[in-house]
Amino acid sequence: KRSKDLHNGIGGKSLEIKMEVNSGTSCFYSSLANLFRYYSLSATELDIAIATNFMDFAYQDLQSSNILPGQRFFYKNHKDIINIIKQEFNATLLYCDNPQLHQETIEKILGDRNPLLLLIPSPVLSYTVRDFHPENVQEQHCVVLRGIDNKSGQGIITDCYAVDNSGNINVYSGYLSYNIILENTKSFIYTSKENVGTFVCPNIYELFR
Repeated sequence: KRSKDLHNGIGGKSLEIKMEVNSGTSCFYSSLANLFRYYSLSATELDIAIATNFMDFAYQDLQSSNILPGQRFFYKNHKDIINIIKQEFNATLLYCDNPQLHQETIEKILGDRNPLLLLIPSPVLSYTVRDFHPENVQEQHCVVLRGIDNKSGQGIITDCYAVDNSGNINVYSGYLSYNIILENTKSFIYTSKENVGTFVCPNIYELFR
């Protein structure tokens, strides 16, 4: 049994999904690998990164631009990565924007015992001990939402790429305000056993031929 009901909450119940989580070298790819592992699918973080041609990172100073003042990181669109995963792994990941409009959807997904990957700004993660400079960098982070404790109003999350100022990578499992999650999450990703039922991990060596 992968999860347990804690007490009355989400639609009458709160719950926590139990899952094995390993740390990784990328918040997004390691979260994907842990999500696949939850469904007993064999694909490492490296398998996923190579099959999707890694992320293309860039940094742009917007002070002199006509867009928005400040700095911003740009990288390969998560939707593009999801499309590649569907093609290379024969697995369907579902992507949803604006979680505030989809609170019932989030709670139904969790109620069906499916974890979600949240794309959320790093500075709102109250548990992190990492400094962010400059402060207005719009850095996104990926964490796993495993449940909700409605008694305390907390989301139950796991961060498999919790980096401190010394560069140490740890796994954080604990709580984050559910209101903070709903107000700050930019988008979320999830799947189900049915959507990954024909999963096939590509031979990464063949991808270089």
